[in-house]
Amino acid sequence: TRARIPFALRSDSNALLDTRNNWKSNLRRRLVRSIVSRAHAVLPVGSMNRLFWENLGAIENQIFMAPYAVDNALVARFASRAERDPLGPVRLIYVGRLLPRKGVDVLLSAFNSLVEVEDVQLTIVGDGPERADLMSMQTPTARCRTIWKGKLPNQQAMESLGESDLFVLPSRYEPWGLVVNEAMAAGLPVIAHRQVGAAIDLIVPDRTGWIADDLSPETMFHLLRQALVDREQLKEMGQRAQDRIAAWSIKRTVDGMVAAIYDACPTMYPINPARSPRREVTHA
Repeated sequence: TRARIPFALRSDSNALLDTRNNWKSNLRRRLVRSIVSRAHAVLPVGSMNRLFWENLGAIENQIFMAPYAVDNALVARFASRAERDPLGPVRLIYVGRLLPRKGVDVLLSAFNSLVEVEDVQLTIVGDGPERADLMSMQTPTARCRTIWKGKLPNQQAMESLGESDLFVLPSRYEPWGLVVNEAMAAGLPVIAHRQVGAAIDLIVPDRTGWIADDLSPETMFHLLRQALVDREQLKEMGQRAQDRIAAWSIKRTVDGMVAAIYDACPTMYPINPARSPRREVTHA
């Protein structure tokens, strides 16, 4: 009999977003459930991704956490090349595509009101088909306080994070949202919507950022006003964000993958307990 080759599954699918109840979605779940039952391992990127796999039948001994991560030290190094102005306006930043699901319209609507009551500046890094429409929705005052940088090379985007005080990800949904990792590695607190996978794991409300329970201009305006109450506190939250993201490292991702390989091939790769924590909780 031909030996079956063990395999692992990995995606960033989010249980919060896998809610459609139609024949196509139900058929897809049945097919994926069948594949999960035959897999040796699943490699969740975060808690909502783990729940996604569990909803499709993954059991405890299949689960090896391998969280989404960036090179935190590299991001911090690029970000540190820029300087934050402690006396100038508080700088907000968004980095990402300009698409409907990214919710930049919600951020700009809130910013139109925010500039009337706060000394604040907004930087938009990224491009996309909505750019012209988004620019046209700004008030004259908001337009004067917005810098549209367009798409930048990664290094320059990280340097732009280093110039800022607060990162805002207004996406209507994100399976994960790796830019949250990058912002925290750059030392920024984050505002993000509850439908962003990274927000659930990485944002500790009032300590590393804020989570929006609903995505509306009114809610965004309220959270931004809350964030801007104390600039020194904002700086302290950025440091806590950087401390928290340190645990979400590429090494931790690799450790999870290596543990799955050791588990699948114990005779070929004898388990070294010191190197392969078999499974771990999602939260750092």
